[in-house]
Parts: sequence; structure tokens; C-alpha cells
Amino acid sequence: MDTLNVVVVEDNEMMVEWYVNFFKRIIFPKCKVTYIPDLKTFKEKYKKTYFNLALVDYYLPDGNGMQIVREMKFNFPHCYVAMISSLDDVDLAMELGNAGVDTFIRKPVKSKELHGLLNFVFDYFSVSYSNVFSKSLSQDSSTATIPPLLAKTPEIIYETEEMKKVLSKASRVAPSNSSVLIRGESGTGKELIARMIHSNSDRSEGPFIELNIAALPETLIESELFGHKKGAYTGAVNDRIGKFAEAEGGTIFMDEIGDIPQQVQAKLLRVLQFKQYQRVGDNNTYNADVRILTATSRDLETLIKNQQYREDLYYRLSVISVNIPSLRDRKGDVLPPSTTSSNQKLNCTALSPLPLLTVH
Repeated sequence: MDTLNVVVVEDNEMMVEWYVNFFKRIIFPKCKVTYIPDLKTFKEKYKKTYFNLALVDYYLPDGNGMQIVREMKFNFPHCYVAMISSLDDVDLAMELGNAGVDTFIRKPVKSKELHGLLNFVFDYFSVSYSNVFSKSLSQDSSTATIPPLLAKTPEIIYETEEMKKVLSKASRVAPSNSSVLIRGESGTGKELIARMIHSNSDRSEGPFIELNIAALPETLIESELFGHKKGAYTGAVNDRIGKFAEAEGGTIFMDEIGDIPQQVQAKLLRVLQFKQYQRVGDNNTYNADVRILTATSRDLETLIKNQQYREDLYYRLSVISVNIPSLRDRKGDVLPPSTTSSNQKLNCTALSPLPLLTVH
């Protein structure tokens, strides 16, 4: 696949003009864009049209964007849907997830955020399943067959539908090379989800390197990530490679990424942008063939507002987000004291019957 088929459902003329200018500016990925002003036009002309990506405004002049989402997901469950709204409400987020929305973008829409989303969707459709989609869509888009979850996954305890949806989304993310931000409270299983993504990726034969940012002194985080030269600082008695070098050809998972110092944030952004880094005290530049997965239990948006976190880094890390509900909201995943884990631990292969592209 060389072109993304994108639909923008938006009635505001200024927003439509913004989208037109945005898509004119970007060079990659190449996009074919259809603009739809309202629910009526969608139903009359585009209800049965296949799109890779749908950008849907929540408020429409003749209805609610949720109606379009439900129609689109019913006809094309593999279409990636982003809901656009100025609202910031927990109840709305739950409604969007239940309707099948893949991601939520707050207005005003930012170019970097949207471009990151386009790259992720393009990676997914072109790299992972282009043969499957091209073959099935040439016959009948609504019956495209999607490969099941791969078998190489760590054991994850789950019973609830909420966790099944998380695992299903993680399985969709796995084949691409995009950065993933895993969000959730402590103890919700962020590390296991990261391992699952790595195990089901093209990098599964490479190393999986973990680093808990919160467990390190601030002064050592840069050295742990990128390595250092002998004499770079007091105590650096030998040359040392960092986690990025250890993860070469594989995946690095950085937990509690919200705790990374601001002086290191710029250097991590360079890795994400240019796939290059420098060791502490070393003028040489090293390439980084590494996929980056991160996790946090902190509110990064608040850190950004307080100027404690770089917004551009946030968008690079969260090309796609996987949100894990708290255990309070999925009590069915908590084993009762009298139950042995042997008959409750289910491998992720138990999810094989689920469509790979079932969302949220």
C-alpha cells in the first residue's frame, strides 16, 4: 500500500481549510482525503466506502459523530477511527471507547499529533497486513480476514472484557515500528503489555531491555540510557554502553517515562527524530535501531501545562497510546484468595478468536 485513504468528517469551514492545508504540506505518508460535512452526506454517499483512517468531529450539524463511528465500525471494523472534540470529559472518553473509537484528539488539532497518527496508521496497514488487506478488500471489504494474535506472549491474568480490548489493541500495535505509550496505574500490568507488544513484533528475536526511570538517580539516567566514556564524570572508570546499545535490533521499554529529567528529554527526542545518540563525554554519534516503548502512571498533560515536560517529546512517544484500566474497574481480573493461579492464568493465545482489530 502506498496511499492512505482518509475521510475527514467536519462541518466547520475553518477546520476543513486547516485540514486541506495540512494534507497539502505533508510529504509522507501520501493520503487520498475525502471531506464530508454532515451525517446525511455520509449515509447517502460514503456509508459503504472503505477508509483506512477516519477523523470524525464529535459535533455535527445534523447529529453526533458517534453515529458515523458505529456505522463505520459495523461495515469496516478494521478502519482506524479518531474522534475530534474540544470536550475533556471522563464520561465522554468511556462512551468513545465503548463505541469503538481508537483514539481521541482534543481541539485544537496539532499538526505534530496528527502527523504522528498518520505515520502509525500507514505503518500498520502497509507493513503488517498489506497482503491480507489487498486480497480481501478486492473481494469484499466488510469480510476482510485478520490474522489472530500470535502465540509468543507472556502470561497475563485476565477475565474481563476491558482487558481483552486492551490486549486486542496491543496486538494491533505490535507489528508496526511506532512508539507506544502505555498508560495506567501501578500494578495494572504495563510491563506485561510491553513484553507482549515486543513478542509479537518483527523484533521479537532481538533483545527486550527494560529501564525504570523512577528507580535511578537523575544524574545517572543519561548514562544508563546512552552510555558514557571513561572519565566523563567522577566514577566513570571505564567505557560503558547504555541501554540503547544493549537494545540494538530489539526493543527498549522505559517505565515511568514521566520522571525523566528535562535535560535528558531533548536527547531522547533526538533519538526518536533521527535514530541517533551520543554517549556522555563522547563526541561520536551512534545509530539506534531500536523500537521505543514507554509507560507512565503520571498525568503527562499536566506536566506539559506546567512546563515540566516537552510537548514535542510527548507526541513522539505517544504515536499510539494503550490505556490499561485500573483494577478497581476490572475486579474480575483479581484472583480470589481461594483460587489457584494455575486455572486462572490465561495465555494471550486465548484471545485468538477475537478479531485482531477490535478496539478499546
